[in-house]
Amino acid sequence: MSETDDELIAVVAHGLLNSIASIRINADLLRRSAELSSDQQEMIEAIEVQSKHVGAVLVDLTRVAGPELLAQLDKLQRGEPGRASTD
Repeated sequence: MSETDDELIAVVAHGLLNSIASIRINADLLRRSAELSSDQQEMIEAIEVQSKHVGAVLVDLTRVAGPELLAQLDKLQRGEPGRASTD
């Protein structure tokens, strides 16, 4: 895989992990802020379970990645632009 491929995968994984975190946080806030019917509670639980599952899959995918991809993810998480050095 090329460095450009690693960068693209890192950007996509980073964006998806952030989105999943937002979904989980908002589901938790909704659960705490409203009096919910049992059906609504089940729907929120499904959102929480599935978002946790998707987040775990993304984390697993990044764990099997090479050092270049991990370096790109680390750089994105720190908010640093440009290419990461793996030296």
